[in-house]
Amino acid sequence: MATCLRLACIGLATCACLWLVRPEARADDKNKPPGYLPQKLTFQIGSLARREWVEWDGKALRYKVTGLDVDQKQSKTKAVTPSEAQWKKFWASVDGAKAWKWSTRYENEAVQGGTSWGLQMEHGEKKLKSSGRNAYPNDEDVTKGTQEPTPSKAFRQFRKGIEALLGFELGS
Repeated sequence: MATCLRLACIGLATCACLWLVRPEARADDKNKPPGYLPQKLTFQIGSLARREWVEWDGKALRYKVTGLDVDQKQSKTKAVTPSEAQWKKFWASVDGAKAWKWSTRYENEAVQGGTSWGLQMEHGEKKLKSSGRNAYPNDEDVTKGTQEPTPSKAFRQFRKGIEALLGFELGS
């Protein structure tokens, strides 16, 4: 028992010494953003007539709409700070859409004009860069694209997650 107690004291003293020797480690932990926040999140969708941008700047989610049919005087820009619960729900929608497995590019060359989109995300150890033009991840196998210009269920699930973070629907 005395040996166990002595070993426990030595272990505590070692931890205390390491804590005192490395104050920069404590400072780094305090400056480190919470784990539910992304390191990077950029999403854009639209056409020449109207394009919507959503970007995380480290403090807020920034929304902007631009395009030929957007009156510059009425151009919308907005900053939103989602709660921890909203972020966690968003990451659940990302996982549900299997977004981390999406391919780099989806394209339907049979349709001219239409909708294009782009997405870049980093969260923890995960990274994604994906985009499309009139094509989306296939629901059966998200690594393959649809040949339909209509968004797939997986893409709609991801988009609803973005809209929940913003607090409003894109395109409105």
